[in-house]
Amino acid sequence: MRVFIRRLLYFLIPFYFIIISYFCFDPFKILYDYDNFYLNTFCQLNRENISLRIYNKFAKTNNYNSFVFGSSRTLAFKTNDWGHCTNSTNFHPFVFDASNESIEGITSKIEYLHRNGSTIKYALIIICSDVTFSKDVSHKKEHWYIKHPLLSNNSKVEYYFTFFKTYLQNGFFIKYIDYKIFKKEREYMLNYLDFRQTHNDSFTNDLFIDDQELNIKNDSLDYYERHKNNFYKRPEQESLCHEQIDINNIQQLKKIKDIFNQQQTYYKIIISPLYDQKKLNPIDLQKLKDIFGKENVFDYSGKNEITENKYNYFESSHYRYRVGQKIMQDIYSMIK
Repeated sequence: MRVFIRRLLYFLIPFYFIIISYFCFDPFKILYDYDNFYLNTFCQLNRENISLRIYNKFAKTNNYNSFVFGSSRTLAFKTNDWGHCTNSTNFHPFVFDASNESIEGITSKIEYLHRNGSTIKYALIIICSDVTFSKDVSHKKEHWYIKHPLLSNNSKVEYYFTFFKTYLQNGFFIKYIDYKIFKKEREYMLNYLDFRQTHNDSFTNDLFIDDQELNIKNDSLDYYERHKNNFYKRPEQESLCHEQIDINNIQQLKKIKDIFNQQQTYYKIIISPLYDQKKLNPIDLQKLKDIFGKENVFDYSGKNEITENKYNYFESSHYRYRVGQKIMQDIYSMIK
């Protein structure tokens, strides 16, 4: 029996090493606190986790009162630009985003702020026709997208185990430890590790993908030539999204509107100018206008000046900072 136990312990030594390495390295930045979540990070992080933790850390000292909600497309809406557009002397912004954010996720964040006594003076909600009202939940359990228990009331055990499971899957830990030690990009790592140069503002949570914008500014022709496969040919005729906003979505939207009414929030709803040029269904657009008021809903979907120009995009999924800046200037100049 002793021999069996000894052999079993020897057999499990590699697994002990994997567990120890996970807790030492904290590859997904969910176990410990960080002043800069993106420093020395080379795997894709869960943006909701970062957003929530930064908010909770600085909410009392920064007195946040202005919030941007939405998916990774919030990347284009920089709080500094937003501040100039509102021209407010009492403006303390925060980007409360999440990857592939759904309307349920946006609602949970607004309810969380309201429940915890935060003032919501200004709000931007970025709606994306491909994810905000999507019924596809197949990706929701992946570590990039899984919702935080404080916002979803889901199991904490399941939440934290999801990240550890990702560390084990497909030998991810081998790729991670290899790069951690040798700092050398290898081809077998490319689909697992994220080597983009990113940073976020530790107070506003603005996210910057530095190398993309810098590469475009340095040599735009070279950038778009190297990424030409990302920019597929769009149909000549504008296509229409199918109707997406169902009864459950309407309930979520009304919850948001009710909180905004209670808070006397100055809000704007922006429908993203996605590269696919699919126009938000007019029925869905009308539902948004009926709930939030037509003066507060701005539709940039479909074929228009922004979407026709491929140079407004980093790739086929994300539009550049200058697009967010233009949109904010447009909608606030309309008000003035």
